[in-house]
Amino acid sequence: MTEPSYHLVPGRVVLAGQVPTGARVPFVPDDPDRVAMSVRLQGIDAPEIAHFGQSQPLALAARRALLSWIGFREVAYASDGRTVACSSPTSVPVTFALPAAQGSTPASGHLFRVRSALRPLAMDAQDLPLGTTASCAMLREGHAYYLAYESLPPSHREYLRNVAQRARSALRGVWAHDATSRGFVPLRALGPAGALVFPMLFRRCVEFLRQRGRGFRGSLLEWLTAHVQDRVHGGSHFLPFGALMRERPPMVALRADTLDLVFEGT
Repeated sequence: MTEPSYHLVPGRVVLAGQVPTGARVPFVPDDPDRVAMSVRLQGIDAPEIAHFGQSQPLALAARRALLSWIGFREVAYASDGRTVACSSPTSVPVTFALPAAQGSTPASGHLFRVRSALRPLAMDAQDLPLGTTASCAMLREGHAYYLAYESLPPSHREYLRNVAQRARSALRGVWAHDATSRGFVPLRALGPAGALVFPMLFRRCVEFLRQRGRGFRGSLLEWLTAHVQDRVHGGSHFLPFGALMRERPPMVALRADTLDLVFEGT
């Protein structure tokens, strides 16, 4: 089966005034016909810095690791702790491999530290050197979780999953603290001193607790089943994310291995 192609887009990461995370960076393409964009790194999900004001353990370490990998020596933040005030250097030249199918304003891509000099600026998915991407570096050191959507080419899923598997076996970074499968109390998963869980699950816990504050009286599992559209590949069909949860109040846990999940969408 032929895998999709990627456009190789040279440009710069420019931080001032932007809000980078451990899995998303601001990118200004060299091509004037392309707009500046915030691009999520394919294949990973880093601990959240601020989802509705709530953060996770190791979120700042993940952001610091990614920006250092790109080539930023110093980064100063505004009073909110999220928006960059200035950086040294002010920008870094990079290349993003952006999925051709996502159009001119893609949601995600692979980040390389080198400028691409290829013409034409296109490459098949199976030919991308994934071992030199930011996603691979973040997974290798345990700074991020593996996250696969169905739009991620199968060869990329296999490669990046294996990198994450080795990091987990070595208990690097997030894997030394992960409570996703062993169980956690949703309220105690909030904040930099809380339980560290799969970031997508953390985001849903934050949203659930916000709804509890507005009068919802059901459990996390009930809320996920009734209100959340996340769906996971289950062989011949997609399953609701909530169907993979185990709940023994006040504890909840994810029954599935996060390395085996493939989410619907991009």
